[in-house]
Amino acid sequence: LIAASKRLDEELCSLAKKNLNPKKVDKALHNDDKAGAFAEKLVKPLELIKNLPQNLEKLRKGLLDTSPNIRGSAANTLGDFNSHEALALLAAAAKDDNEFVRASVVNSLGKIATNGALSLVLEMENDSSEEVRYAVVKALSAMPDASGRECLVRRSTGDKSKNVKRAARLALEKLNEGEPR
Repeated sequence: LIAASKRLDEELCSLAKKNLNPKKVDKALHNDDKAGAFAEKLVKPLELIKNLPQNLEKLRKGLLDTSPNIRGSAANTLGDFNSHEALALLAAAAKDDNEFVRASVVNSLGKIATNGALSLVLEMENDSSEEVRYAVVKALSAMPDASGRECLVRRSTGDKSKNVKRAARLALEKLNEGEPR
């Protein structure tokens, strides 16, 4: 399984490098007014997401694999794409039963760091898994948005995990250091 996961990850990274075109980033992903509505439209079962480019179709199939390692690798690779399709795939994968896969989804959303991605990260704030909540805090530390800061404050005081609380406090300190005085 580990060898298969590594092969898939290498193949997916190779495809991402070949097909990623930063000039094709969709401006709608950066529109504050549409972020919440955009996130609501994204949530579809993976089986219903159709007409994807070949590289994203391979990742969609990876997200449907029986192995959580393969699904997590596919979710990680999606963080290299900044498109509606990638966010739709990540939104669907956010419902995965496996906490590693959900944490991988959050990590990818943190790499994408758009308002649509932020909306999806915030939806995962109260996940039952400490690993996922920790990933939420890490993702939000790269997104200096007001709603992200509010979430970090909530996690720094109200999370049941000491590790998540500490990570949230450190993220808030880091964000506050970057602010003009």
